[in-house]
Amino acid sequence: MPAFDVHGRRNCIERAMKAQHASESLKDAFKDSLEGLCDCVLHLDGSFNFVQPCPRLASILVSPGRFSCGDSLASAFSESRCYLAFEQKCSKIGSDVSVVEMKDAFGARIGMQFHHVTFEDSHDQLHVIIGGTEFGERQHLAFPNVANLDPQELERFQIKGATSLGWRQEYARAAKGR
Repeated sequence: MPAFDVHGRRNCIERAMKAQHASESLKDAFKDSLEGLCDCVLHLDGSFNFVQPCPRLASILVSPGRFSCGDSLASAFSESRCYLAFEQKCSKIGSDVSVVEMKDAFGARIGMQFHHVTFEDSHDQLHVIIGGTEFGERQHLAFPNVANLDPQELERFQIKGATSLGWRQEYARAAKGR
C-alpha cells in the first residue's frame, strides 16, 4: 500500500493558497490603480456579467440602479455588433485598450476608452477588469417624448453644467420641434 505523504500534501496546499493570495493581491492592486486613473472600473466574469456593482458607470450613463452583480454589460453598448466585437477581444487572456461606443438612458452615444485585462483565477474561471474613461462629446440620437418622462426621475439627474430644469426645457423644446 502506498504511503500517504501528509507533509507533501500540506506543502502543496500551502503553495496553492499563497499563489491564490498573490493573484488576489495583484487583481486588487490593478483595480486600485485603475480607480485612480479612470472614470469607472468594471469587474466582469467570463460571461461578461458584473461580479461587483458599478455605480460609477451607472452615473456616466445616467442609469441609476443598473450594472449590479449579475447584470450583463451588453445593454450599455450602442449597438450589438460593437458589444460582440468587444466581447471577442476580451475573451483572450491578456491586456489591451479598446475604444467603444455606449449609450446613456436618453439614447446619447458616449465614447469610452477601455483599458482591459483578462485573466483566469485559481479556479480556472475567466475574469475581465476594465478601466473606462469617457471622452468626446455626447451625440444625441433622438430626444425622448417629454410626456413619457417621469419628472421625479429627471430631477435626480444632475448633469455637469446643467440643472434638471435645463434638461427639462431642452427636451420640451425638442419635443415641440423647435
